Amino acid sequence: MDERCTTCRVCESKELEEIYYLGNMAFTGIFPKASEKVQEGPLALIRCGKCGLVQGGHHFDPNVLYGPTYGYRSGLNKSMINHLEKKMAYLRKYFPDRWVRGSVVDIGSSDGTFLNLWGGERVGFDPQANRFSKYYDDGIMRVPHFFTLAEFDILGVSKAKIVTTIAMFYDLRSPVNFVEDIRGIMDKDGIWHTEQSYLPLMIKNTAYDTICHEHLSYYGINDILNMAKMTGMIVVNIQFNDINGGSFATTLCRDDHPNPPYQLSKSLIETLAFFEREYLENAETWTAFRQRIAKHRSQMLDFFQMCRKKEKLVLGLGASTKGNVVLQYCGVSVNDLPGITDVNEDKWNKYTPGTHIPIISEEVGRGNKPDYFLVLPWHFRDNIIEREKEFLSNGGSLVFPLPKFEIFKGAQL
Repeated sequence: MDERCTTCRVCESKELEEIYYLGNMAFTGIFPKASEKVQEGPLALIRCGKCGLVQGGHHFDPNVLYGPTYGYRSGLNKSMINHLEKKMAYLRKYFPDRWVRGSVVDIGSSDGTFLNLWGGERVGFDPQANRFSKYYDDGIMRVPHFFTLAEFDILGVSKAKIVTTIAMFYDLRSPVNFVEDIRGIMDKDGIWHTEQSYLPLMIKNTAYDTICHEHLSYYGINDILNMAKMTGMIVVNIQFNDINGGSFATTLCRDDHPNPPYQLSKSLIETLAFFEREYLENAETWTAFRQRIAKHRSQMLDFFQMCRKKEKLVLGLGASTKGNVVLQYCGVSVNDLPGITDVNEDKWNKYTPGTHIPIISEEVGRGNKPDYFLVLPWHFRDNIIEREKEFLSNGGSLVFPLPKFEIFKGAQL
């Protein structure tokens, strides 16, 4: 069951206004078998009139969202692996001795790809940890539960020198309590590194597929600064990247850190926050975003109409949570897209939620000789173009639905 959000998830204000409604959709992160029905829930964005947080308009049961058919694994995508390797190198460069003298804790550790890069005492919290246990290195303590301070305390491990939350902090119903718990597991000179979708880049890139049932908050710099102030934390660095359609990574330490390791000056952080606030409080920002989303749906429908008329075969590439948002919002059916290929064999012979499109192996998909691949994980564009050179050279085309609808042909290589 869904529950309407009546108070802000950060400041608890009741001054909430709806700014966008995407529609009622089947839970986008669940990949059912043929006979299984997927729960539905509304996808809406609301904004707090007091602190400015943009957030989902409803709460959903996390035990349903992250059940046995939840589909994400970090280690399946080369671009994500490279990104995590760079992140580890960053943390070791600026904090070279921390990972040796205390524990490294990754919350939302997925299949252990990030923790496997480290040595020493390592702890991974993820409700899917046991399901993916074979991918974790020996010596990593796996906790197959949602993170809390109480869960950490019973483990008997060292206080954390490094805590990471990568693409999960926006999934929380009570983020302030979560940050308080993170502070509680940190050593006094430890750091917390968090990365998630960056709201202004989500808007700029028309990345409405970021709006899904799992994502309960849509953060900017100001939101992180607000929560840091509320919980006794200090922001010491901010980085931006194009992962997942545009993300930002923030490094924080406790406010009683003996020597806060600033990489950006406090004044620069405050300046970035000022311009971000100006952008997000401008009504035209949201009007243009809504108009681009509507235009994108028209472009998708026109494309499939053209393919039906010319009897062209389109298959999907990459069955993903975000892709399920696009497919449901645009009303794509199995008549438009008879199958979606995926490298994850756990998804084969399952279906997309709501649209009920079968998921098949890449071998089976290529054997059908499609004219087009609709690339649902479009944010890995460069890696996918490189990987699909042979398909493109043989006359196939890649369709990238976002950030702008694009048909990429072999002649563009």
